[in-house]
Amino acid sequence: MALAVPGAVRPDRALFFRGTMATIISRALTDLAIAPVPSRRAFALTAALTERADAVYPTLPGYSDTAPPPFGGLDGGPPEDAPDALRGEAWQFVELPLEALEEEAAGVRSGASFGAVFDARAVMGPAAPPPGAPIPGVAVYSRRALPLAAWTAGYEVAAVRADTERGCLVLETGVGARWKYAAIPKTAAVNDEAVAWEAAKAAANGLHFLVVQDGEEADVAGLWLLWDSPPPAV
Repeated sequence: MALAVPGAVRPDRALFFRGTMATIISRALTDLAIAPVPSRRAFALTAALTERADAVYPTLPGYSDTAPPPFGGLDGGPPEDAPDALRGEAWQFVELPLEALEEEAAGVRSGASFGAVFDARAVMGPAAPPPGAPIPGVAVYSRRALPLAAWTAGYEVAAVRADTERGCLVLETGVGARWKYAAIPKTAAVNDEAVAWEAAKAAANGLHFLVVQDGEEADVAGLWLLWDSPPPAV
């Protein structure tokens, strides 16, 4: 097993995104004294599985592209009302160049701010936006930014979607949890802005971010770099 390899370090926790296998995975990890964490933030793993499904499996004998995928997706159903602890007082659509996001990510890695980040260029590979590309995000403002960021950090944030049909931002967490995160005002201008934001996210191949601050000019209390990508077909 991997932990028996010389120099291997036992992790405190392990992420998994296959909800249908939660019982088996949780039991195995618990036996190994590793905390199981259902999460879609296993970005490097899902990227590797997608690459294998696209470039490796089709070259193997007996491969069939008509076989149904063994993994059925991550549809969590209609979003539920978000807990009050996750709600800010105001929000807006924003954007930052990728290199600026990488600079802010250093604060998360050092522990100066809450959040979760990943090396987008390494994980996304050719799909990663170029350094100067604008990355869309959602900024949430609150006078209690630090407590809000701390609460958010416990939810394994996976993606944010602008749902114009329901008139709300949807926060996706864990494997299939979906929350009504904030209301989108039902005006033509804001609706167009939400549609444009989703288009910008698609142009960035799903890369986007969530930031929590006291106000527009305040320091970052929490930052989540997110990748809204389809689940691997394996």
